[in-house]
Amino acid sequence: LPLRRAQARPSREGRALQGLRGPDRRAGGFGGKRTAYVDEILFIPVPDVAVRQAGVETGEYHYAQQLQQDMYERVKNAPGVVAGIIKPEGWPTAVLNHKQGLMTDKRIRQAFQAALDMQEIMAA
Repeated sequence: LPLRRAQARPSREGRALQGLRGPDRRAGGFGGKRTAYVDEILFIPVPDVAVRQAGVETGEYHYAQQLQQDMYERVKNAPGVVAGIIKPEGWPTAVLNHKQGLMTDKRIRQAFQAALDMQEIMAA
């Protein structure tokens, strides 16, 4: 791992990683020396996209993911913000438990699939 944590503390706002430090080894191979430039990282789940975006623009948050694509220019032009596009490394998936629970019934699984708007999913 690039950084190790001394303590992880869940809180009302999110999860904080405190006491960050680099691994106890010298730089070598493909990786250089790892330096922790901050003492704490606080992960705050913000489900509303508009709130995440506004938080980045106002400086309340230092990082946000999954902002609206059509707002890229606005975010990019916000003072003090460095906008970047990160290609997705995966897709949201639904894994259904066929062995126990509600999804053991094939009709329920079919209803779940029928409720999905495949045109919207494929266009996303």
